Amino acid sequence: MTHEEIIEDDEEEIITIVVEYEDGTEEECEILATIELDNKQYVALLPMDKDEYKVFGYQEFEEEVKLINIEDENEKERVIKAFDEYFQNEEEEEDYDDEDHEDDEIEQEEDEDS
Repeated sequence: MTHEEIIEDDEEEIITIVVEYEDGTEEECEILATIELDNKQYVALLPMDKDEYKVFGYQEFEEEVKLINIEDENEKERVIKAFDEYFQNEEEEEDYDDEDHEDDEIEQEEDEDS
């Protein structure tokens, strides 16, 4: 990884990194999430021009982060499953929060009508 950039839009902060691959190519990716699984750290990255995220192990060294390819297919499947569950839970929480706020707005409108 060569650098990290924070992009702010109206709704949320987006953190991007540039990933350097072994073949010398680079790809800008959004950092979607990090998780710990079996005492290892993992990151989900979404390339800016793609719809599917990639997973890597990672280690932090002072101000640098080293991405680690997940070579073991069983480990990779467990990591992807963990991220899928994480994103599903995040989506459900957002849906719940949206419904909760809609109820508040309805209650406020009813109070104002009284």
